[in-house]
Amino acid sequence: MKLKKIKNRIFVDPLYNKKSNYYKRVGYFSGTFDPFHNGHKEVIKLVLDYVDEVWVQPHNFNPKKNPIDIAHRMYMISLAIEDLPNVYLLDYPQKLSRDKYKLMKDFEKGVEGLIVVDIIGQDHLKKTIEREVMRDTCCVTRRDFQMIQHPRIKLIKGDHEAVSSSKIREQIKLRNCKNLELDSRILAYILENRLYQ
Repeated sequence: MKLKKIKNRIFVDPLYNKKSNYYKRVGYFSGTFDPFHNGHKEVIKLVLDYVDEVWVQPHNFNPKKNPIDIAHRMYMISLAIEDLPNVYLLDYPQKLSRDKYKLMKDFEKGVEGLIVVDIIGQDHLKKTIEREVMRDTCCVTRRDFQMIQHPRIKLIKGDHEAVSSSKIREQIKLRNCKNLELDSRILAYILENRLYQ
């Protein structure tokens, strides 16, 4: 695998048949991000104390969701993270990203020295534990969360309130855009492109 950084994007070429060197501990943060909101950004900021970099990747794999085009979501993420050091939008073929656990393992196998840490919110914690976690994981929780002990999971308490992308979409559809937990540039982009309306 070959890695290439351009501004706040990291491109990974899975067809490059030589092993690259990249001695970093990287947090992998994937989700629908429809849209990417301040809660997502807060998760990244908290996790940066435990990893060298964070790679963010939107996906389309939840059968219960019908997100807007991935190009819009990638652009919104790039706006939100452009002021965060060591945070990159991961540009990697979607068809090769369906199983995030396999993807993280493939990255570590194809890149010498790379350690990938899974980043999850507390809503994914139970499912992660049931899958018998086999890799380091950072789980960002709300302040009132009952702490658990797990050898592979680092629980990080955040000060943020729960933010819901679906509620943000509802508010935009109702044209009630005041006090949304969105970066102002993302909101301007959403309105300019008539997304979620």
